[in-house]
Amino acid sequence: GALMSRQQPTRRTPMFSAGPEDFEAVWRTFSGAQRTLGATPGARDEWHRGRARYAVWIFRVDGAEVLARLGRAREALAPWIDPMPDREAHITVAVAGFPAAAPVFDDDIAEERLENALSELRADPPPAPALEIGGLTSFLSCPVLEVYDPAAGLAALRARLGQYHPEVRFTPYLPHVTAGLYAGQPAAPIAEAIAPLRALPRLTMRPSALELV
Repeated sequence: GALMSRQQPTRRTPMFSAGPEDFEAVWRTFSGAQRTLGATPGARDEWHRGRARYAVWIFRVDGAEVLARLGRAREALAPWIDPMPDREAHITVAVAGFPAAAPVFDDDIAEERLENALSELRADPPPAPALEIGGLTSFLSCPVLEVYDPAAGLAALRARLGQYHPEVRFTPYLPHVTAGLYAGQPAAPIAEAIAPLRALPRLTMRPSALELV
């Protein structure tokens, strides 16, 4: 079906489809780490620079099987994470930036440009990509479920969104579903808890809507 609904940074990131080797690299990094990363005091305020709203294109995760896997991950990591509730489970498709009537900073996005993108996407909705949800892995800041894009539908959608506005990111794009956030703990026991949930069969997911939130 078609989609559309509303609700030192690197600039343009490649529109690639994530593969097993990308997530293996993430796991190697986490497995070799001493500690997880927690929130840095003052970092959020420094990033926002007084701006209240940040715009992101997302797919909500609402399938029973995927939510059950997410719950299993939260349960396994309960001693170490601030869990992500089911109602907030999502896949980030692309970041738009801080909406502004008159953009000033490199990560501002003109409100008019966002409205134009919404209008064009509603008039010509993109097809829903066929995604696959894999096992659990972890960035240094958060544990995540792996997301795969075997038919490159997500990559095509990101390329289309990139025509409406350049994407300003802090890290390369790798699709995932966040299970929770760390607070800065020893990484070894967390890696041990994640290991049994690494190689799980992939679950299919076809998003019902692309949302701007």
